[in-house]
Amino acid sequence: MVALRAAVLLVMAAAVAGKVRQRGGLAHFTDWVGTLGLVPKSWSAVVARATVCAEAATAVLVVLPWTVPVALALAGLVFGIFAVATWRLVRRRSRTRCYCFGPSTAQLGPRHVVRDGALAIAAVLGLAGTGLPLPPTAGILLGVPAGALAALLVVRLDDLADLFTV
Repeated sequence: MVALRAAVLLVMAAAVAGKVRQRGGLAHFTDWVGTLGLVPKSWSAVVARATVCAEAATAVLVVLPWTVPVALALAGLVFGIFAVATWRLVRRRSRTRCYCFGPSTAQLGPRHVVRDGALAIAAVLGLAGTGLPLPPTAGILLGVPAGALAALLVVRLDDLADLFTV
């Protein structure tokens, strides 16, 4: 459970940072949302801001012990929406670049659908463990780095895929 919480925190924090860390980053993300054709262009600003707010809220809520169930439910919802939206784009053979963690040269593809779907499933399954007490210190000392490693693999998925693509 500690590893899952750490992974959700870091993945969501990286997603928010990637979209807002540069001047004009949110505006670029809003423009990107408008180009997808998944929502009317007039909704792109609302959808972009709601996305960033949901990611930020999840990152904050997963830290607080009494809000972990809400955080994991929200993470499951957000990742599930991302999986469905990405699947729709991939299915219609959109040549859209991934903006998951900020501007990228990687094109959205099946690996992004699998990644988002796996994250959604992990978050929902994590709800089952929310009533359990925190593990002893050793569990926390192992869980946090494990979650950080999982988050790193998620965030750097496209770079890893490039390493193994011939």
